[in-house]
Amino acid sequence: MQRSAMSEKLEGSVKAHELPDDAIWHFQGQIQSNKLKSIVNWADVVHSIDQFSHAQKLDSFGAKKDIFIQVALDQSENRGGIQPSELMNFVESLTALSNLRILGLMAVAPLGEEPDSAFNRLSEISKNLLAIHPGMRAISAGMSNDFEVAISNGATHIRIGSQILGVR
Repeated sequence: MQRSAMSEKLEGSVKAHELPDDAIWHFQGQIQSNKLKSIVNWADVVHSIDQFSHAQKLDSFGAKKDIFIQVALDQSENRGGIQPSELMNFVESLTALSNLRILGLMAVAPLGEEPDSAFNRLSEISKNLLAIHPGMRAISAGMSNDFEVAISNGATHIRIGSQILGVR
């Protein structure tokens, strides 16, 4: 069973205790440094690593965590993500952190761009990563309004919170 927390309010930190211990909790959303200690206490998977300082801090807590690297598919500074040109250096830096296991890449389709085009680019970026790191094959992409297109472009993890929980 997998559940996701969709906001920085860390609703998951409260609800994680309400489900069986074998539930796998995913944190999705923009990370704030001051929330990492809370995240590490309840989330098994973190979908939005895009700063080395956040990865270092997460690693320093000593708990084994699976992560996705957030890739920027546009130039917007407000959306987060590593630029594709910086991805390989970022991956190499993260592989030195012993408590983190990189599952693959995560991205959000840019506003004003067709999701098919954006997720196709993410798929190509992922293929380039796989050529060097064959274990990093997961792709977290697609939300309630574009998950079908994300799946058709190789997404292995989708984020459909508003379809399940409603708009928040």
